[in-house]
Amino acid sequence: MEKKLNDIFGFLIFLQFFVSVINLCTSGFYLTKVNASGAYFWFSVMILGCFIFQIFTHCYFGEEMTRKSLSIADEIYQMDWNTLSIQTKQKLIIIMMRTSRPIQLTGSSVVVLSIETFFKVLKASYSSYNLLRNSN
Repeated sequence: MEKKLNDIFGFLIFLQFFVSVINLCTSGFYLTKVNASGAYFWFSVMILGCFIFQIFTHCYFGEEMTRKSLSIADEIYQMDWNTLSIQTKQKLIIIMMRTSRPIQLTGSSVVVLSIETFFKVLKASYSSYNLLRNSN
């Protein structure tokens, strides 16, 4: 399932993150050029907030998927194993071994959807913004 999801959405996730970094740094750069009391400033702040929220939701739900996939082994371990048949126990052990490697959504094997990635995107956007600001 993880491989299917990454095959379907991997390139799109990578492309969206790349475009979002560009959008974040250009929006931040535009904010420095607009009058802070004008309507365009607040419109730009709202757009910047939407870009950040969009990236955050993807990263948050990717993180939740990873966390939930890791918690499956703990939930199986807490079951009452005495009442289960040998076959069921063997199948549960196989499931526990499989869940030791978490399910992670990735963007073309470059971007892993996690909260850490969200902060990396924000840092990269801020660095790009500083580069634009200093070159102008």
